[in-house]
Amino acid sequence: MSKPALDLTQPTPKPQSLEEAQQLIELLWQLLADLSRRQSELEEQLATSSENSSQPPSQDSPKQRAERLSKKPSGRMKGAQAGHEKYERALLDESEVDCIERYYPPSHCACGGQVVMDGYRRHQVFDVPEVRYHMVEHRCYQGRCAACKARQNAALPDDVPRGQMGPGLIA
Repeated sequence: MSKPALDLTQPTPKPQSLEEAQQLIELLWQLLADLSRRQSELEEQLATSSENSSQPPSQDSPKQRAERLSKKPSGRMKGAQAGHEKYERALLDESEVDCIERYYPPSHCACGGQVVMDGYRRHQVFDVPEVRYHMVEHRCYQGRCAACKARQNAALPDDVPRGQMGPGLIA
């Protein structure tokens, strides 16, 4: 038996000599080493997660997601804590406001009584103004000389662009 090929669909080979048995053992030993190396690679690949490799957390297995260390609860409620320093944008003075819209409550309550106003709450909304182009039409008039009948045309000033776009639009 010279260099037996390993065909697992065939029955187990029966070596006829000691040399054939040694060749079979050597072939099986190489196969076992290859399988062991491949098993190590696959186990290493299974052990990779977002914590020990560059793969994103979305690629973690469900088991790895479950085992992921989660942040321990602090025992405090979510959001702003009692006694914290309040931070909010300061209201602008009325002289700096572009427009004031006024909204009034109904003149009568659901019970039928008249509502007497005693104050208001300020709510300011900041926004960027609408950007719109500025278009100027330049009219160059023309005429004819009354004496010699020569045509006279007005010229654009040097500071007016010759194309349709001004320097701001081009920039």
